Parts: sequence; C-alpha cells; structure tokens
Amino acid sequence: MAQVLHKAIWNWIEVFPSEFVHLCQTQKRMEGEPHILFDICHSLATDNKRRVYFWPLQTMLLILCPDILLNAAMNDSRNNMSKKAQFLEGLKKSLRNKSLMEIAGRCYVDVCKASTYVSKNDTSALRHIVPEIENELKVCRHLAE
Repeated sequence: MAQVLHKAIWNWIEVFPSEFVHLCQTQKRMEGEPHILFDICHSLATDNKRRVYFWPLQTMLLILCPDILLNAAMNDSRNNMSKKAQFLEGLKKSLRNKSLMEIAGRCYVDVCKASTYVSKNDTSALRHIVPEIENELKVCRHLAE
C-alpha cells in the first residue's frame, strides 16, 4: 500500500502541477491530514526492510506538508526533534549506511524532483532544503569514490 500511495502522490503532482505549486507557495499542508499518515508510517518503519517501503511514502507525505517540512528542516538537532525532523536527520545519516544508502538516496531524489516544479525564486520549503540535500549527496559521492 505504501508503494501505491507514493505513486499516487507523484501522479497527482504530475497531472496537477499547478495545484502542487500553489500548495508549496501557500506554505500550508494538503487537506486530508497527510502528517497523521506520516506519523503512522513512522511508527511502522521499525527496521530496514520496512523502511524501504515506508520512507519514500513518508518523504512524499512531508512534501505535501510544506509548513511541516520547513519546520522539520530548520529544527535544531540539539532540541527535542519532532518525528519529521528525526526522519530528515535519519535520511541524512542513512546516506552513510550501506544498507540504507540506496533508499535514502531515492527519497532525496524525490525531494529534488518535486522541487523542480517550484520556481527557483520561491521561498518554499522544497527550495530551502534542496541545497543541503545536494551537498549531502555530493559528500556521499566523494565517500563512495
């Protein structure tokens, strides 16, 4: 089901890009409480086998919540992090873990791909976090070489 929902979100973005851009520009979250589904997935992604299925969906659910995504991306790691900030931090650390590197990379590719729908001049959450993601991917590429 997680794979189907991941694909469904991408289909919506690709078929209705103007609605997605509007969502990103307003910095509000999509109706239907995607952040609650994120939390449910977070509690189910307890091991690497499950993370392969749930992390891509969780990534897309965060993309549907630009306000939460921005807050999670800006969360100070010294504070008590929310599940969303923990998820983003986990993706970052997983790029250096051989068993999770591929899935974390796929999640980052989803974020970067989604950001291409939003103008580079926009101050959206996607545009805010993409430079950090690009840096992380570069560092991991250098480590792999």
